[in-house]
Amino acid sequence: MNKNYSLLDQEELKKCIKDHTYGKEHYMDPDATSEVLYQDLQQVWNRTEQIVQFTEYRQMEYAEGKFCYNLFDAKKQRYSSDFLGLSIRKLQKAYQAGYASLEELANYLEKTRILGGHILWPVHPIPTINTYRAGAKTYQDRFDLFLEDIKNFYLSRGTKKCICKGFPSFVETRIIETNFFLQYGDGLAGFQNFVHAWKLEPFLYGYHTKKSIKEEEYYQVLCLVHSDLANGKVEIGNQYEENSKIDLQLMQKGNSETVKQNFRKFMSNTEIVIQEREALLKS
Repeated sequence: MNKNYSLLDQEELKKCIKDHTYGKEHYMDPDATSEVLYQDLQQVWNRTEQIVQFTEYRQMEYAEGKFCYNLFDAKKQRYSSDFLGLSIRKLQKAYQAGYASLEELANYLEKTRILGGHILWPVHPIPTINTYRAGAKTYQDRFDLFLEDIKNFYLSRGTKKCICKGFPSFVETRIIETNFFLQYGDGLAGFQNFVHAWKLEPFLYGYHTKKSIKEEEYYQVLCLVHSDLANGKVEIGNQYEENSKIDLQLMQKGNSETVKQNFRKFMSNTEIVIQEREALLKS
């Protein structure tokens, strides 16, 4: 069975999702608090052909009396874990809006808070990649949209319109972020290297389609709202620009059936790709 880094059983997860106050007191974010997660992240990435190799992890004080874990590379650059799924705050809102039952939401968190549900980003004074991509005015936990913009950055270095237009300048005005992405190269080859280095293939069209396709088609990013991977339906990001504002509002006011179904598909699809990524990390 895959390791659940939230360290809470189904009943405790339900309580944390149902009651915001209870969740704030009892749900400890694994990205900050799980020593076991950082042990496993160091081990799994150091046995891959990853450019970045991690020499140690340790607990850091980021504010008075507040601590979190970080990984360090040979150059002493810090890295923090980032969850690829929906945050517990998003799940709490989804429950309040009636998008899914407590059982479904707790089951989602249990099945996605595994090794395959985490990636590492460089740490420096905020905003960082981690804080930027989760923001209300950026990607709101939509890793598919974020990966599409990473691809746009590699292909055009800011000359192509991104879903979040500030992303290229965010990267290029921060030398740590620029060096992090460009250590894998530039153009399509750079994006390919980045995807393979971090085992993100399950987020790609080519990973799921059975069609005979060209190389550039393989690296098209899935749309995790419009796809239905459980039933073999694969949609790519060619509709991102026209739909991104709508897609980003998975938690918009109102409880229309369309919004509810989009949220449920996103939950199902992210669970599938995270489980697939888990298998890649263990292979």
